[in-house]
Amino acid sequence: MLVDWTTRAKYAELSDQAIGRGGSISATTITGKEVYVTGAVALDGPYLRAALLRPNGRHVVRMVVMHELGHVLGLGHIERAGEIMSYQGTPLSPGPGDRAGLQSLGQLSCGIWR
Repeated sequence: MLVDWTTRAKYAELSDQAIGRGGSISATTITGKEVYVTGAVALDGPYLRAALLRPNGRHVVRMVVMHELGHVLGLGHIERAGEIMSYQGTPLSPGPGDRAGLQSLGQLSCGIWR
């Protein structure tokens, strides 16, 4: 997995609304199951560096990184506030929707490669 601290000038998908992007690439196993094989996160380095100087900035940066890593794992957005995978706010810890999503991912079996 690649984590890239980049800039908006170098990565056009970063914007005022998106200070990070994360996702995975999948492949199909010999049994026909689709599995993630690699992933990447792009983070707006200058924005997050400046965020560290604000009150509660370390927490904000941590939540942004956790949100994007959630996408790498296969989690989507949640509409409910108070969740790391929400568009809204920066919760102090994962919410019930985040935990349920991670639990469901943990119940998946691994693919078979030959």
